[in-house]
Amino acid sequence: KIAPFLEARQDAYLLRDYYAASYPIPTGQKDSRRVSRSLGTVGLDVSYPLLRKFSGLTMVVEPIAQLALSPDSQIEPFLTNEDSNAFEFDDTTLFKANRSPGFDLYEGGKRLNIGLKTQLSNDSGFRFSSLIGRAFRENPEENFFRTYKVGNTTYRYDASSLANTKSDWVVQAEVDTGQGLRLYTRPRIDVDRSIRRGESGASYFSASTQLTIRHQYDKTALRGMKNDYNFTVINGELVPTEGYHDLQLFGQHFFTSNWGVSGQISRDMLRERWLRSEASIIYKDDCARFELVYQRDETALLQTIPGK
Repeated sequence: KIAPFLEARQDAYLLRDYYAASYPIPTGQKDSRRVSRSLGTVGLDVSYPLLRKFSGLTMVVEPIAQLALSPDSQIEPFLTNEDSNAFEFDDTTLFKANRSPGFDLYEGGKRLNIGLKTQLSNDSGFRFSSLIGRAFRENPEENFFRTYKVGNTTYRYDASSLANTKSDWVVQAEVDTGQGLRLYTRPRIDVDRSIRRGESGASYFSASTQLTIRHQYDKTALRGMKNDYNFTVINGELVPTEGYHDLQLFGQHFFTSNWGVSGQISRDMLRERWLRSEASIIYKDDCARFELVYQRDETALLQTIPGK
């Protein structure tokens, strides 16, 4: 499969009350500024799906590559990145020409994304799928670096792994038994073969019962508060040493067609604290659903304790 693509857009900004502190307004000049820019990307998606059928079993192996070419992005000092501060680099965004979710930030330069998809399924409903891939670029993408100030020193760090010439490896694997049980994992692995970010979980569904367990791990976000900085500095760049490590459990069961109960808990495994717990009594029929809920939430309280 070969699919060329072309993207183009024109941005125009009218800024007011913006740069009085960082950029003093000259005498007689209006407190406003207009900024415009033209953006364009040309690229090519190439894949080669290989299909093999066995007795009651179908297997697909698909190498994928994407080449995207854009002018190098420019850092506009008068624009504030408001709508794209956080974005994910995972299996869902690996083959996006522009991974920025908003308009203030965009991805430029020459880049190549590669990956390998596999899928295995049979007639009973069993299904296994996986993806592994990585992104390359000719030059670092300066707009993707984040900054963090410690005292009088400003450091930068690459939370998305897309700012440098080689990204982390993104991996996705999922098993659906066709009998109500589903398992999945989505780690992001750096060049040192350590997991920088990941999510794994399992869920079970039946006519009356739902059970879910999810484990989240992140070593890309800075969580320093006051003098408790959770990072190290390597070659002038920040390397976060811890972010969050959470475990979440959810369950729901209906004893009759109308009455049931549910509960969920969330625990911070890094600091060994319960963050949120909830229990509910549920009544539902064809027209309405009512829940009596008890909830305990300590998330905001824990965030206000420096050094903890």
